[in-house]
Amino acid sequence: MRTSAPGNKPSARGQSLLEFALALPALLILFLGLIELAMAMRAQLVLTNANREAARFASHGAFTDEQVVERTLLAFAEQLPVELSGPDANTGIIITRFHIPSGDGQPEYDGPYITGTLTYTNDAGDVFDTPSQIEPESYALQLKTQNEDFFTTNDVVLVETYYHHRQLLHAPLVEWFIPEPIVLYRRTAMRISSQRIRE
Repeated sequence: MRTSAPGNKPSARGQSLLEFALALPALLILFLGLIELAMAMRAQLVLTNANREAARFASHGAFTDEQVVERTLLAFAEQLPVELSGPDANTGIIITRFHIPSGDGQPEYDGPYITGTLTYTNDAGDVFDTPSQIEPESYALQLKTQNEDFFTTNDVVLVETYYHHRQLLHAPLVEWFIPEPIVLYRRTAMRISSQRIRE
């Protein structure tokens, strides 16, 4: 007659399998959620690099807003799917140029150059605006106050970039915790240097 060792009782093995089966869905949801968050963080890094590259390019002072936008799109380097228009539009770029005089003079700014989508619709059909995150007058005064030695008597360019990051896996239940899309935003202000001759 065969007997089972105390540590290998069928009931103990069955209980372990049942516990694993109950925990598996929660673990899978957690794992898929971590993947989605990691991809969103990667998109934020790509957006940050593209935004800074666009601001550096615009700070040369020798390029049009359209050329700055082209440079921004090149900086994405096909790492993210970028669409500026149409039903799949997911990227918006705002370029604002300021002149900050010395003394008590008030900062001046040109109307912003806006391209791409500044609205998006989520899966529920709700429409949201993603406008500029700044009030130009107060932002220019803030630049003048906080960075007087650097920005005064210079022109400044501000590049704001939006990216609507959509989930890649669309896993069940994960969409309850992670918004669709995740609206990513970056802005960079730089002093405009003297014009350079392009080669």
